[in-house]
Amino acid sequence: MHSDGASGSIPFRHSLLAAAIALCLGSVDDAQAQTITGATCFADSGADRALCVTMIGAMREYIQLSGKLDSSCPLNDRDDLGVTYALMDWIRARPERKAESLGTLGKEGLVEIYPCARAAIDAS
Repeated sequence: MHSDGASGSIPFRHSLLAAAIALCLGSVDDAQAQTITGATCFADSGADRALCVTMIGAMREYIQLSGKLDSSCPLNDRDDLGVTYALMDWIRARPERKAESLGTLGKEGLVEIYPCARAAIDAS
């Protein structure tokens, strides 16, 4: 059960992983990748907010699967939406960068917020 009351499932985790691979490894074509920007995380509700939360969750899942994440790093808690919200706040604190790729902002923000994740993020 997620901290927001939603239950997790294996198919959902697989969807997150697929999204993370597409975002982090660039398998989405350039036009698609450019539509998923930091601006997505400025929405307070609706589809954009859901996309932002999902993509950040996917990035976290992909980083966790790298096998290089320190066990004491907060990113190891798969069900902690606090990490996702911290990254959303980090992105929102930089409105001048909201046109940049969510993947780029996500990686940079996670390293700044959680230095313990640097090796895993660099490996992803």
